[in-house]
Amino acid sequence: MKAKYIVGILILVAIFGFVVFSGGITGYLNKTVFYQTCKDSDYRLFLKSKSFYEKGDVVITVEIRPPLTAGTYSDLCIDENTLQEYYCGWNYREYILEAKSSIYKCPKGCKDGACVR
Repeated sequence: MKAKYIVGILILVAIFGFVVFSGGITGYLNKTVFYQTCKDSDYRLFLKSKSFYEKGDVVITVEIRPPLTAGTYSDLCIDENTLQEYYCGWNYREYILEAKSSIYKCPKGCKDGACVR
């Protein structure tokens, strides 16, 4: 009797292993994020704030099986007085890091992706 339960459990473990490690029938693993980073080059950790007076890049790296994908978002001037500042943010709906942006009016103007000092 115990032998039947052990065989049944081994079969379930084997099926689970096939589905998870090979992508199985549904390709489940191909949609699972394993590792993700987000780096903002002009984020000031000690101030916990964005830097409007320095042009920065947000680089998102997402390792999804099978490919490795990355996105880069650079701060930019929308017009001569308006900065679009990119930063790392959390998407609570999809549970992923993503590049978010905020619009900032530069008091002395915007040039090359940063506010003029």
